[in-house]
Amino acid sequence: LSKEQENKRVISFSDQMTIVGLWAIGEQNLATIFKTYIHYTSGVDIDSIEAPYKWQDFKREFRNLGIDLSACENFHNANECRVLNNAIKHDPIVNNSLLQFDYFKHYSGIMLEDVPLDMLRYLNGVSDFLGSLIEKCNKNLETHA
Repeated sequence: LSKEQENKRVISFSDQMTIVGLWAIGEQNLATIFKTYIHYTSGVDIDSIEAPYKWQDFKREFRNLGIDLSACENFHNANECRVLNNAIKHDPIVNNSLLQFDYFKHYSGIMLEDVPLDMLRYLNGVSDFLGSLIEKCNKNLETHA
């Protein structure tokens, strides 16, 4: 391999590991936010609360609490990071799951290791999304206090 090819592979590997880690932290925070919200609204011991772990379940359970995850700031980029994470872990090629996002439209069928990833957009997306979710939960708690 040439130095340039080697550098591209290292960057790709690093970016992919960052995406997986970023979404793992996102999922941990979603669970913590959910459990904390339930605790404050019901008084139930936080350690006894089961948080969902599948995306559709998170969306449904938060909707049942009056919070629409898709209305959170930067949801689109956080959701793209989530889908990208799943692709990296299960099928590292740009296929239908990623083609729903404009960024990947020009990379159909290409291995993810050959696709430059917009890391800052994902970092900001997950951070903004979680911060916005916390704000929405706090606002709901204030109105129910």
